[in-house]
Amino acid sequence: GVLWIGNIEIHERSSDWFKHGHHADAGYNSVILHIASEIDTEITGAMEKESPNTTHLPEAVRTNYKELLETDSYPPCYRIIPSLPPFTAHSWMTALQMERFEQKSDLIE
Repeated sequence: GVLWIGNIEIHERSSDWFKHGHHADAGYNSVILHIASEIDTEITGAMEKESPNTTHLPEAVRTNYKELLETDSYPPCYRIIPSLPPFTAHSWMTALQMERFEQKSDLIE
């Protein structure tokens, strides 16, 4: 009965989380689920919070992920936006807006 709102990170191996430096990047603290084909380690974020790992990938996520990888259109997620509930789309756009603002702020600093 809990609604989780956050990001999902997908890797071949769970250890790729550390290989890519996500554990040291506060931008990845919003990850609520880490999906990997092979779970070879538990993961933590910059706040030392452990995030759940799973090898189960729901079919809808698998289909959307495949489309995002294969599409040449920009932005690659444009097809799924109309199917999202309004609250989800708004939350997502707000998060993207903040991420872009933080990137610009970092450049100015």
